[in-house]
Amino acid sequence: MEYPILKGLDDKRVQDILVSFFRKCSDSRTSEFRGLDYLITNTELEPHEARGFSHDVIAYNIISNVGARKLTEILIYLMNFGIEEEHYNYLKAVFYKNGFDPNEIFNGEFVSLDSLREPDKNELAENWLKKNAPTEVYQKIQEAFNELGKNHTDDALGDCRQALEKLTINANFSTALNELCDKGIIKKGTRDKKNDYEMLQTVYHYISTLGSHTANKIPKPSIEQARFGYMLTQSALWYLIQELRGKNSLNEWVEIK
Repeated sequence: MEYPILKGLDDKRVQDILVSFFRKCSDSRTSEFRGLDYLITNTELEPHEARGFSHDVIAYNIISNVGARKLTEILIYLMNFGIEEEHYNYLKAVFYKNGFDPNEIFNGEFVSLDSLREPDKNELAENWLKKNAPTEVYQKIQEAFNELGKNHTDDALGDCRQALEKLTINANFSTALNELCDKGIIKKGTRDKKNDYEMLQTVYHYISTLGSHTANKIPKPSIEQARFGYMLTQSALWYLIQELRGKNSLNEWVEIK
């Protein structure tokens, strides 16, 4: 895949974008580290250089030591990965200033993470869902991922909600959870001691509330909230699919073989 060389990038702004990303990596134990590994691999930095120096020094070294095309590729990756909104908007403006429409370049969506890096040796949640989730469920979680790449956070969370609903027959997630409790498949807690039922309901309510287009009083979710909801949905899907596997006598849930 060919990438446009974006001219007119401001070194200070690019450095700010990279510093923000490295700071996010150092403050989190989530999948941002996959992005850090990608940058190490694609900029020929040694791991101790990327993790042992200040964020500013690392960012400056990347800008100074990679070519324009590689730097463009890195920035495209970060746009898809979920950077801060002001940085995303700056890079999008640079695209348009250079005569490129990001949506046209990538056929309506930004380039996927897997096409920019070697896949992890350990099976990723996305791959597990691809193999084990019903087709409609997996399609919705993939749509959510694509919407995250375009910074459409409310749409991403809406797709997450639909991914959970696609596991049910009537798209009534609360009723379906009650059936699992009645069958003894999951456990319901108490007011003071929460259990499976309450955790799954909390995930569903979180993504439903933030991803609702009709909740006018709720501001558009941030990229951090959307990514959090996306990861919660993946975990909920993994748990439910494991519990539903082989249980054929349920009225509210699709069959999982």
